[in-house]
Amino acid sequence: MEATYDRQAELLGVARELILEQGINGFKLIDIAKKIDIPRSQLYAHFRSREDVLVCIVIEDLKSVRDIVIELVNDDTLSHLERLMILQLGPIYKALESNGKAGTQFIMSNQSILNAVSQETRDSVAMAFNNLMNSVHQIWMGAVYENKISASEHKILEVKRLLSIFQRGSVIMALHKAPETLMLPVEFDFCFDYVNKTLMELGWEGEPSCRQSVIEARLNQFFKHPF
Repeated sequence: MEATYDRQAELLGVARELILEQGINGFKLIDIAKKIDIPRSQLYAHFRSREDVLVCIVIEDLKSVRDIVIELVNDDTLSHLERLMILQLGPIYKALESNGKAGTQFIMSNQSILNAVSQETRDSVAMAFNNLMNSVHQIWMGAVYENKISASEHKILEVKRLLSIFQRGSVIMALHKAPETLMLPVEFDFCFDYVNKTLMELGWEGEPSCRQSVIEARLNQFFKHPF
């Protein structure tokens, strides 16, 4: 069983390389077999379709991001505000660093990919996503439980909604790399200032620590890779 898992992980690693080389639209399942010169039968023993590969990559990355969130929760050197800043800026930073390559963030926004896989696989995605959201909730609620913010529950939900919309829009714009005449460029400093300003609406106690150099160092540590 362990050998099967290791082999699947190896094949997914090859798939990641191919997607970054060819783009997600150019990637085909058979390319994996050609890349490492194995019979198609070996490939089909692990994956039935291109969509199976893409969704397995999503599941891997959701788990990886959850590990990052847990590390942020347990990092006592960060303030609550800094944790939230890293959480909100992470996907944007990753998209900016991807140089227009469409990785996991594009896969997640394409519902047709999820519709093409088995219910069991979709359930695995849902479980990984829910586990991630539960960990994200810990970061948001940490500031509430320790009385670091005075905002009402309604205001917190409003801020989360605004930041979610801003994050998604910024990621899409960064990934598309459209000409400036068609779409405004996404700049990290602007995103940093917007997220910081929006989070400050939560009514923080005193002067909350928000060290941009520390935040950028963590973003570089966790979100530098394009997937």
